[in-house]
Amino acid sequence: MANDKNFKIKNGLSAKRYLQSSGVDTAGTNGPFGVFSTTLYEGNGSSQTINNGIDLAGEGGLVWVRPRISSDHWLWDSARGTQYSLATNNMIAQTDMSPNGTVFNTNGFTDRMGWGSGTNVVSWTFRKAPKFFDVVTYTGNGVAGRTISHDLGTTVGTIIVKRTDATREWGIYHRSLGGTDYLVFDTDAARSAVGFWNNTNPTSTEFTVGVSNTTNASGATYVAYLFAHDTASDSNIKCGSYTTDANEDATVTLGWKPSWLLVKRSDSSIGGDWRIIDSVRGVTAAGDAAYLEANTSDAEAQTGDGRYTFTDTGFTQDNFGASRTYIYIAIRAVVPTKTLDLSTGHTFSFTPSEATDILFSNPPASGSATGFSVEINNSGGYALTWPSSIKWHLGTAPTATASKELYTFVTTDGGTTYYGKLAAGDIA
Repeated sequence: MANDKNFKIKNGLSAKRYLQSSGVDTAGTNGPFGVFSTTLYEGNGSSQTINNGIDLAGEGGLVWVRPRISSDHWLWDSARGTQYSLATNNMIAQTDMSPNGTVFNTNGFTDRMGWGSGTNVVSWTFRKAPKFFDVVTYTGNGVAGRTISHDLGTTVGTIIVKRTDATREWGIYHRSLGGTDYLVFDTDAARSAVGFWNNTNPTSTEFTVGVSNTTNASGATYVAYLFAHDTASDSNIKCGSYTTDANEDATVTLGWKPSWLLVKRSDSSIGGDWRIIDSVRGVTAAGDAAYLEANTSDAEAQTGDGRYTFTDTGFTQDNFGASRTYIYIAIRAVVPTKTLDLSTGHTFSFTPSEATDILFSNPPASGSATGFSVEINNSGGYALTWPSSIKWHLGTAPTATASKELYTFVTTDGGTTYYGKLAAGDIA
């Protein structure tokens, strides 16, 4: 019977022959390309078009610009109109910058501020996208429990609200603090007040405000910037918290390498500035990171002392004092990918040279039980990120080790779900 080609499994499912043909893989990139960018440029005294690959004209979003010298922050968004600016380092109402400000384009934006020749500028662009970022405007009604709709479609990680028609502090929600507490753009620790979020956590489609003038004064106008918290293995953004240990250190595991980080101490005003760090301005292997502070107009500085390091799976923070609690927003770096074309074969093998996302394409039709294997010669021990559609044996993805490993997968529903396991490790 073992040689009978017509043999059928007892439950009636035909046993398909496992084809030992080598499949084709294609190199590419993955991450927040097209929805986020850190871009550096130098002022020339006139308007400058910044091409960063992001469709702001069609999709909308936020452009946050900051000269790296002592200066205000400048925030423009598609919801209010790009002639109106806000600054996170002050509380004043929005300013009509016409004819300056920005223009949102299909491939970036035009900065019309005319920065002086030689002025070094950094811009952070956030495009509206589900599970990443949204920007909404609303008019307050002074009623506790007011809800405002948004389009994140997932857990809300952070909300930054600013009253735009009058001087008022910024109101900030973070999922690690919950709907009872709030922060503002200063050095203070988190505070509690029912008036900000009405003691209510946001949902995947709306957030709630109370009666505070900061978030819901009757007749006042507001803008809200919403950052997602996506727990999928292939997510682009996460918002969380951590506490330093007795050695004044912390290791934060995101599951991927970050490119942008906003960090704030939330349990005290000591060291409580809002630090912005990104890989484009520089985070060295020794942990010396260039940072700007969202709450000040101070010039860019260097952390020194090995204080921040971006790793393949997250980041570390060192020498900041023991037992201190911080909140963060982290955005993923663009990383290389290997896309395995399942229509070309059932065995794959490759050697990563850095942290890599592995993707599957062209799965078999639903109802056909098909298996395939992936051999990875990972002598460098680089982090591997697998599709979130995989259901792993024992519930979690195996941690990559510096060895040759063999993974096996089966799908029966056309690639909606894959069942995977580490079949062998430390292969000679």
